[in-house]
Amino acid sequence: MAALDGLDVKDFSMLKSLQNPPGEIKKVFTCVLNILCTVDPDIPVKKNGALNTENPWKTALGTMKNPANLLATLNSLKEKIDQDVIPARNFNSNREVLAEETFTPEIIKGKSSCAAGLCDFVINITMYYNVVVSVEPKKAAVKLAKE
Repeated sequence: MAALDGLDVKDFSMLKSLQNPPGEIKKVFTCVLNILCTVDPDIPVKKNGALNTENPWKTALGTMKNPANLLATLNSLKEKIDQDVIPARNFNSNREVLAEETFTPEIIKGKSSCAAGLCDFVINITMYYNVVVSVEPKKAAVKLAKE
């Protein structure tokens, strides 16, 4: 969540002006869109809930029309993960990009500080999700065993 604390709605202004941003920025926003599938009703999804867009950047621009709303939605993700309402598919869709050595906030910061903050968020919220889905069932099993 600290990655989002450093972002301001003004940070999105420069990004919204880009018609064809660098590939790194597009990757960050595609990851954000993947995570937000079925969470944000404005993101087009296939029947299986996966991202359904031929132009992810255009879809991302749509989410940035109201940057305050986008930030609020991103800030609510931890709670949604805790409530188990975000499908695993949303995070699994980003695994390949997250494995890339160049998908780091430090590298992306050279293109955009806003995209770097979002990259940091994507990495950390995914790690949080992975911990929750692996630890919570173990906690429940321990509780059941104690009972």
